[in-house]
Amino acid sequence: MNNLIFNKVASDFNTTVYAQDSSGNAQPLKVDGQSRLSIAGTVDGTVTVGNTVTVAGTVTVGNTVTVAATATLPVEGTVTVAAVSSTVTVAGTVTVGNTVTVAATATLPVEGTVTVAAISSTVTVAGTVTVGNTVTVAATATLPVEGTVTVAAVSSTVTVAGTVTVGNTVTVGNTVNTVITGNNFVSNTVTNQSITGTGVLLDGTDISQISTASMFIYNLSATTITLSLQLSPTTTDGDYISDPNFTNVAIAGNGSKMIPIQPFAHYARLQYAMGSSSSNVTAYYNGQA
Repeated sequence: MNNLIFNKVASDFNTTVYAQDSSGNAQPLKVDGQSRLSIAGTVDGTVTVGNTVTVAGTVTVGNTVTVAATATLPVEGTVTVAAVSSTVTVAGTVTVGNTVTVAATATLPVEGTVTVAAISSTVTVAGTVTVGNTVTVAATATLPVEGTVTVAAVSSTVTVAGTVTVGNTVTVGNTVNTVITGNNFVSNTVTNQSITGTGVLLDGTDISQISTASMFIYNLSATTITLSLQLSPTTTDGDYISDPNFTNVAIAGNGSKMIPIQPFAHYARLQYAMGSSSSNVTAYYNGQA
């Protein structure tokens, strides 16, 4: 409406602007109390914003949003990134209150500290990963590792479930404390054995995996018995050699004797030489790995 016909005062000069709606009808444009123009609907083409835009409510983007390199874009909620065609630089701290989905072909350089609470799918790292700070893996997470792993320090317990196959080198940069909770123990016994003439007790006793071992002999009769500790690399009778420290050891009637096995060998046994006499004997072999 043109008020010039009725009013010739410049400060009272007003103009009404019309726009055509989707039905082709002319509609007057309205502003709010702060002279701001409200726009609803779809915007086609390029929109250049030279200042700050505050959006209240939901914005649905059906195409592409291009953010200038020097622009600041605060985002809240869930952001799904389908593709990034250039570099995105984040200055300061990024707090993600929901989910960030990175497309499978995207590259996501990360610096600083990364805390992984849960990984629901596979993460593939191509190339070298240099961690300049701390990587925290949740206790229930699974972390498959291939290649060379260098462990500088472990401040808590690492539990490995299943089999660990190391195809390369594991370098431990600090001290490894090994705790042995027990040692393997082996034993063999001959009880109340009647002996006469020449023969052997505890024949073919394998001592190859034993670090310390002893024979315990108990004479159960009044007749003196004579024994020798014999060692051999094989189970063949002719290969056994008497230990010079324990050859023809006499054990008096109802007496006993402990013979430590000190030389290293594969097999050990006791040989007795009774002549025409006879006796009864109990012998024990004890070994510890």
